[in-house]
Amino acid sequence: MSVRAEALATRFEQANQHVIDLVSGDADMSVTCPAEGWTGAAVGAHVGGGHVGILDALVKPIVAGQEMPPFELSSLDEGNAKAAAENATMPRDEILKLLREHGATAASYLRSLSDDDLDRTTSMPGFGPEPVTAEQVIEMVLIGHPLQHGNSLRQGLGQQSHTHELQGTPV
Repeated sequence: MSVRAEALATRFEQANQHVIDLVSGDADMSVTCPAEGWTGAAVGAHVGGGHVGILDALVKPIVAGQEMPPFELSSLDEGNAKAAAENATMPRDEILKLLREHGATAASYLRSLSDDDLDRTTSMPGFGPEPVTAEQVIEMVLIGHPLQHGNSLRQGLGQQSHTHELQGTPV
C-alpha cells in the first residue's frame, strides 16, 4: 500500500465525514445553500453521488493511462442542475446512504493505488495546458468536491462558520 494513497484516502474520508455530520443533524434540508442555489438535500445528494462519478470519469481513466476526451463544463452544469431539481427533497437517510456507500467505495479505491498510479498524468480541459497527475485530480476534485460543497451546506444550514483542519486542508 502506498503511504501517499493512504493519506489521500484519509483526507477524503475526513472531507466526506464533514458532509455526513452536516446531513446527520436535524437541520432543515430544504434550506437553500448559497454557492449552488440548491436545497441542502440536493447538495448532500450531489456530493454523495459525485464520489463514484468523479472516480469513473476522471481518476480511473488517468490511472489506466487513457487520454481524457474534451468536454464542455456547461454540459456538467446542466446535468448537475437537473439532478439538483430531482434530488431537492431527497430523504436524509437516502442522502446518508449515498455519502457512506459511495464514500467507502472511493476510499477503498484510493487505498488500492500505488505511487506509480498516483504519478500518472494526462492533459485535461479546465486544468490548463500542463499535464496533471492522478494525485492532483484526487486532491483538487475528489477531495475538493466535498470540501467546497460542505462549506456551502454548512452556510445554508446556518451553522457558525469556522475552520477545521483536515490533514492540512482548511474546511
